[in-house]
Amino acid sequence: MKTMTKGYEDIINHFYQFDMSEYDNKAAKKLNNELEKENQFLRKELKHLEREFEKLKNTNLKNHSFEVLKASLKNRYLDLTEESIKALSTAEYLFLNEKIEMDYSPIYINYVKVLELEIKNKLNIYDKLTFGGLIEKIGNLYEFKTFVDALTKNRIIEMRNRATHLSDLKKIECGKIRNLLLNEGWLDRLLYILESFNKDEVKEIELNIHILDADGCEFFRNKLYTVYTTLDDRRILSNKNIKLGIFKGKGKEIEHNNLTYILI
Repeated sequence: MKTMTKGYEDIINHFYQFDMSEYDNKAAKKLNNELEKENQFLRKELKHLEREFEKLKNTNLKNHSFEVLKASLKNRYLDLTEESIKALSTAEYLFLNEKIEMDYSPIYINYVKVLELEIKNKLNIYDKLTFGGLIEKIGNLYEFKTFVDALTKNRIIEMRNRATHLSDLKKIECGKIRNLLLNEGWLDRLLYILESFNKDEVKEIELNIHILDADGCEFFRNKLYTVYTTLDDRRILSNKNIKLGIFKGKGKEIEHNNLTYILI
């Protein structure tokens, strides 16, 4: 637009500055006609530029399509639930496309929502907990310690509370949780931890076994368990006092340190 305007600068100046007294009637009329044509051309170009500007101003200038983003995230995070994909796609669409100074709190909350949904759904947590309460609950489990430490270090819970209750968040502040989850890979790590954790969560089985003796101790999920051996060469993990001999009850078969145990 600047180049086009510059190209007509001399003509416009001449149009406003020339002195008709220097020309006879015939020459002045001819010059006036030429200038009028140029003026009409300029007016036409100006209207064209105004239309183009309005068209550009009213066009959706989003660089990232919601559907394309959603498909990409779905392909990258195969284990995310549909609800989580929707929340993450919404957060990404708004974060990547918006350039204006606005309150990014709703976007921040959508990133947090992904974590809440995945943790609750995959761990079957039905309690009505705040995000802070949820993180405190899983923080007692050894497998989630590094994840909880990362959230604490980056003040995710604190920022989530601020986004919900107190004040606006800037884009740079919202970008911190996005960077943590997507660029530093903590969403991938959380999904891996949840998948590994769920492998240990099997249905209880009925037991009728002969326990021979105690055989040391093992740490499992940050708790100390006694290891027992059985007559049929199975290994029992229990933090209860179990009498040697016949044991009837329920237990869970788990994998721990590449060995199979029955957790009682």
